[in-house]
Amino acid sequence: NQMAAMMQADDAYAGSQSFYRLKKAVEDVLGKKHYLPVHQGRAAENILSKAYIKQGSLIPMNYHFTTTLAHITECGGRIVELLYDEGYVMNSDHPFKGNMNIEKLEENIIRHGSKNVPFIRMEASTNLIGGQPFSIQNLRDVRAIADKYNIRLVLDASLLGENAYLVKLREEEFNETSMADILKTMTELADIVYFSARKLSSSRGGGICTNSEVIYKELEALVPLYEGFLTYGGISVREIESMAVGLYETLDETMICQSPDFIRYLVDELDKNGVPMLKPAGVLGAHVNAMELCSHIPQTQYPAGSLAAALFLISGIRGMERGSVSN
Repeated sequence: NQMAAMMQADDAYAGSQSFYRLKKAVEDVLGKKHYLPVHQGRAAENILSKAYIKQGSLIPMNYHFTTTLAHITECGGRIVELLYDEGYVMNSDHPFKGNMNIEKLEENIIRHGSKNVPFIRMEASTNLIGGQPFSIQNLRDVRAIADKYNIRLVLDASLLGENAYLVKLREEEFNETSMADILKTMTELADIVYFSARKLSSSRGGGICTNSEVIYKELEALVPLYEGFLTYGGISVREIESMAVGLYETLDETMICQSPDFIRYLVDELDKNGVPMLKPAGVLGAHVNAMELCSHIPQTQYPAGSLAAALFLISGIRGMERGSVSN
């Protein structure tokens, strides 16, 4: 369907109908009427950082992503990661390891002053802790703190579809709720939603969206400066058409379940065979605890990198190290 959509792309430089089809998809799926296209997720982070971060800014978040940290640091800000302790436990059955510690969030805002906190960032299916989700109740609690101190809430929705699927499975309130309603329940709680389309809609591109006219105007001028005209933002019109279809496909539970269900199967089977795994299964792959599996390899010799290399040499399976090398 995405490939077919590319064939109807409108190459007009300004006023492309392809853009307006994507804008409608953003509003239909994410519930946001203002959309700014960017060429990928890190471009959205660049624009948000340029607009809101200044020297001394503090950005509370559940956990960082590498490019997020880099953009915030480059603009003079710093981050504080506020997972609960269970978010760092490898072998645990806690269903929502991506939850933000609400008590620590409020403590940090009080300590540093709300005027120094331009926004709070929540990342769906938190990437660097193994694709672990947050619960909607936790997002509601974060929203309440944001409202209390008049701070924007920013949602990294790159893996929002998978987070919504795990909410449906693991959060009792939403067991019988449609994917469409779960997605909008999450996005309605955020002032700004940004995403990498490579993850959210299986196409190259990205975007920033909001229902606030004020926020839209604060960000609008930065898109032509860094990305391109407001109706393409550095994305080809063919990929814009593909993004629109991909966004609608996140509403299809039979499609969005494929990766999480496969990963859960692989994690469970490896666990049964005595391989120490990150649990519960997330949405970004089966994560092996290399420190435990390769306990004979000292940290200075990169156990995770060594395991990834050995796995490739023996089987041709290309894994990825998450540890000292990538950090």
